[in-house]
Amino acid sequence: MANILIVDDEKNIRDGLKKGLQHLGYDIFLAEDGKDGEIKFMSHKIDLVVTDIKMPNQSGMDLLKKIITFDNNIPVIILTGHGTIEMAVESIQNGAYDFLIKPIDLNKLEIIVNRALKQRNLIA
Repeated sequence: MANILIVDDEKNIRDGLKKGLQHLGYDIFLAEDGKDGEIKFMSHKIDLVVTDIKMPNQSGMDLLKKIITFDNNIPVIILTGHGTIEMAVESIQNGAYDFLIKPIDLNKLEIIVNRALKQRNLIA
């Protein structure tokens, strides 16, 4: 089963997303900011990343760029509470798989995660 890294500076969001995805059988890793996310990404075999965009220490956009540089086959889903069309476009241009605005619809997230992992497995 796939390993998913959830990166968000809000503990309630991290825990909620973990609970929402863990029941599908995925192994979930949590990080509280982009820097912690980068460390966990490099120390585990991560198949997909869900990250907030605005966080202390390192933004989700910076984390996205580092992940894509390391392996452009890792789907990264960007989350934000303050989304704009420009931010969504920038995320996709930088390699994000998708862009979602909080509050997150867990059913929609499940569909996106499953689709991203299937696509990744076809490419890999």
